[in-house]
Amino acid sequence: MLAALLSLAALASRGIAVQPGEVRIRYGLYAPQPPPISAEANLVEVAVTVLDAHGRPAGGFSRDDFRILDNGHLQPVTFFSELKAAAPSPQDSPGAAFESSAPSRQPAARFIALFVDDTHINQFGLGKARAAATRFIQDRMLPQDRVALFTGSGAVTVDFTADRQALLAGLRRLIMHPQRGDRGLTVCPVLSTYDAYVITRHLDEALRQTRIAEAIACNCISPDPKCVNEQPAYVQTLAETTWAMLHYESTDTLDALSAIVRRLAAMPGTRILTMLSPGFPAGGLEQKLNSVIDAALRARIAINALDSEGLTTQSGPRKRILGAVLAETTSATGGQFLKNTNDLTGALADLNAAPRVSYLLGFSPPAPDGTYHHLSVKLPDRAGFHLETRPGYFAAAPQHVETARARIDREVLSRDRIDGVPVSVRVAALLRHDGRYSIDVRLSIDAAHLKFARKEKRRVQELTFASVLEDAGGDYIAGKLAVMDLALTPPSLAEFQSKGIHAALTFDAPKGSYLLRLVVREAVDNHLSASTTPIAIP
Repeated sequence: MLAALLSLAALASRGIAVQPGEVRIRYGLYAPQPPPISAEANLVEVAVTVLDAHGRPAGGFSRDDFRILDNGHLQPVTFFSELKAAAPSPQDSPGAAFESSAPSRQPAARFIALFVDDTHINQFGLGKARAAATRFIQDRMLPQDRVALFTGSGAVTVDFTADRQALLAGLRRLIMHPQRGDRGLTVCPVLSTYDAYVITRHLDEALRQTRIAEAIACNCISPDPKCVNEQPAYVQTLAETTWAMLHYESTDTLDALSAIVRRLAAMPGTRILTMLSPGFPAGGLEQKLNSVIDAALRARIAINALDSEGLTTQSGPRKRILGAVLAETTSATGGQFLKNTNDLTGALADLNAAPRVSYLLGFSPPAPDGTYHHLSVKLPDRAGFHLETRPGYFAAAPQHVETARARIDREVLSRDRIDGVPVSVRVAALLRHDGRYSIDVRLSIDAAHLKFARKEKRRVQELTFASVLEDAGGDYIAGKLAVMDLALTPPSLAEFQSKGIHAALTFDAPKGSYLLRLVVREAVDNHLSASTTPIAIP
C-alpha cells in the first residue's frame, strides 16, 4: 500500500559537475528509536522455545521449571506466559495463529512482514528469495492473511495487504542496492566489509594471513624484510579504517528492521517478521540490535530468518559470523533460523507458520550499568531438552548527553516547528499514470546560508534527512532516513551556493489524510529544522 523512495544523489548535484567523493549518500528505512530498553523498563523479557531430543517444540512446563541467570546470577522469574498455537483447521493449513494459555479470541489473520535484505544480498540470492516469496504468496498465503513487503534500502515497500497482485508486483521490482561507500579501490589489498570486520576483531586468522600475503605481493617490490614486516600493521590499519567507513551498512539494516517492527506492532493478531538475508556483521552494534529484539518481544512478534544463500560452500567462520544476527534475533523472539537449504520455497512456508508452543519469561534486572549482560535459561530438573533463547541484553545506562540521532528522534516525535536550517519544503499529492496516488515532497536547502567546515582543501558538511509519514491520528506508517556527506572543492561549493541543494521524497499512498513530519539536521553547527505538513488525497 505504501512505498517510500528518496532521491538525493541525483538531485543534490543537479546541474553541478561534482567530482567523485564530493557527494556521498547513505539511506534506509527509518522509525524514531524507542529508549534503549530493557533495564530501564524494570523488566527484561526472554522468549524461550524448548526442543525435545528430536528437535520438536515441547510444552507443558511451568514457571517453576525455569531458571534465569543474568551474568551468572540467579534471577526470580516475575513474569511467565505459555504461548500455544491453535490447532489449524484444514482450510487454514499451513498457518496457525498464537493464542495465549489464558482464554482469548483467536486472531482472524496472520500479519506477515517479509523483509528482503537488498543491501547485502547478491544477485543469486535475490533471485532465490524472489522465487520463494512469489511461491509463498501464490500458493501458501491464506485469504485472511495480510502480508507486507519491505527492503533494507526502502526502494520497494508494499504495506500490509491481501492483494496478491500488489505483492507480486513489488517482488518483480526488487533489485540489489549495495551501499559500498568510498571503498579504497586504489589500495591493495581491497577489503570487503566482511574482511574488514573480521580482521578488525581478530576473528579469522587465516583470512588475515591471506590479506597480508596479498599486501606483501602488492607493496613490496623486492623481498625487503622491512617492507614485509610492515604489512601486518598496514593490513590491520586498513581493516579498521574500512570497517569504520562501511559499518553503516549494518547500522542501516538494523534501523530498517526497527521501523518494520514498529509498523508490525500496530497490527492485530499474529505478528511474524521473516527476513530473507545472507546475514551481515554487527559487532559493536549490540545496543541497536537489542533495541530491535526488545521491541519485538514487547509486541509479541516472532522474528524468523532464511539464509538467502541457501546451501553454499562458504567457510564455517564466514557463515557463523554473518549469520550471528539472524541467529540471535530468531532465538531471542521464539522464531526460527533456517540455513543450508536450497528449498527456500518450502522453508519460507514453514517459517511463516507460528511455532506450536513457546514461553515468555520476565525478570526485574539489576541497576543499569551500560554493559552487555549475558543470559542463560535452564531447565535444571528436566533432562533431555534444548532451549533456544536470547544470549543477553544491553543494560542501557541513563544518557546524560543526547546524541545527534536521539535528538533527531525526539524532534520527529514532536510537533514543534524549528527553523534552524535554511530549507524550504513543497508537498503535493499527485495522480500517477497507473491510477495510483503518491505524495511528492521536494526540499531545497539554501547552501549560501549553510555553514561549511574546512578540511584540508575541501569544505565539508553532513546533512541528515529524517521523514515520517503518519495517518491522521498520528500513527506511524512509513519513514526514511538519509545522510548526505559533502566534501566539496571550491568550484563545487560555489555552484551549490548558487543553485542550492535539492532532494525529493515520494510516498505511494491510497486516498486518505496524512501528516508528514520532516526533520533536517546539519552537523557543523548542529542546527535542526522541523516541520509537520498535513496532506489530503481526496
